[in-house]
Amino acid sequence: MESFFGVEVMVGKPLKPKIPDDRMLHVSQMALPAGARDSVTFRIVLDGKSFTIATLDPKRGVYFTRLDFVFNPTQKILFSADGPLDKGSVHITGFTQTSDDIEEDEEGLVDEFNDVLLTQSPNRAEKKTTGKEKQLKAVNRGDVKLNTKRKS
Repeated sequence: MESFFGVEVMVGKPLKPKIPDDRMLHVSQMALPAGARDSVTFRIVLDGKSFTIATLDPKRGVYFTRLDFVFNPTQKILFSADGPLDKGSVHITGFTQTSDDIEEDEEGLVDEFNDVLLTQSPNRAEKKTTGKEKQLKAVNRGDVKLNTKRKS
């Protein structure tokens, strides 16, 4: 089951999002609040390393951007924002969903992937499915972090 997530990150005041133990956080959009006049740069600090995600600038007509980040409750993350004169904010929205829902989604994607490959070539399907299954096993063991980078 999915639940809405939304926070306002004030410039100069890093915020640690609260992710319940049994859920994953999917961040899908950032936007300037209504009436914003100055640019704001949004960063995610993951395990102590800062990553610039985007700069929104109303003077250039950039008021929002779509995102695609998934975080689990064991990751150490902070959201931060920077802007001129230490004012302004950015709204971060998305949803949380149970870890079980994500695993079911992954299994469904693998099934769809296998169906497509089987219609093309049985030999290719066997070879590629094996690689994908290895990736999924690594994800389920926790060797791989899910979706922590933005799609282009």
